[in-house]
Amino acid sequence: MNTPVPATINGVEICFDGELVNLTSLWKAAGGVERNKPVKWLTNEGAKDFISSLAKEFKSQESDLLKITKGRYGGTFGHWQIALAYAKYLSPEFHIAANKIIKRYIEEEIDPSKAIDRAVNRYRRMGMTEAQIEARLKGTVTRNGLTTTVARVLDDPGQRDYSRFTNQMYSLLFGKDAKQLSKERGVKIARDGMTETELRVVDACEALLKDRLAAEGYVDRKELAQAVKAIAGPFGMVLQHREAA
Repeated sequence: MNTPVPATINGVEICFDGELVNLTSLWKAAGGVERNKPVKWLTNEGAKDFISSLAKEFKSQESDLLKITKGRYGGTFGHWQIALAYAKYLSPEFHIAANKIIKRYIEEEIDPSKAIDRAVNRYRRMGMTEAQIEARLKGTVTRNGLTTTVARVLDDPGQRDYSRFTNQMYSLLFGKDAKQLSKERGVKIARDGMTETELRVVDACEALLKDRLAAEGYVDRKELAQAVKAIAGPFGMVLQHREAA
């Protein structure tokens, strides 16, 4: 399976992989009540009948509509129609919240330009210039490539690994970690408060880091930290000197 793309409900990442949705993350977002776990819901007759009918409709095997994975985004994955049925089972209110997230994701899977349009509109509402928006979008593509490379070289990274190298990079570039930078600039996501120049510097650092990791093959967490320092350190000296001047 490809690396799932996360969205958020009640502060919990809801992960998607193609048309499959992580039912386990839905369960956690709905409160994580033991009796409502996906594995238990899937044993009731209503769920079984629904999945069987869906498989017939798609002329596919039930195993194509339900999968179990391990790792950072692991859990029970089900086709998005199964996910909506499960969300409805969890509660009417949660069904409404899940429906919005899943509908948007499926729309963006069919037409990726919708995701770009939503991002551009959001950044404009925040007051970003067109140059900032361009740099922000380009940086997102680079960042996704980097995290995919990190996932491959570290084999099974956790959220702390991504946060660790990001905070190390920001500290070298700005003298502050992501949380401090966000608070200082009044934004939830640190990059939303960066200037065009800062965004392009971060993008360059992450592109160089991705290329180095890809070229060197296997690295451990210590080597990853050394690579971040070697790449971001010189950029940080230039940025901080510019601010001090």
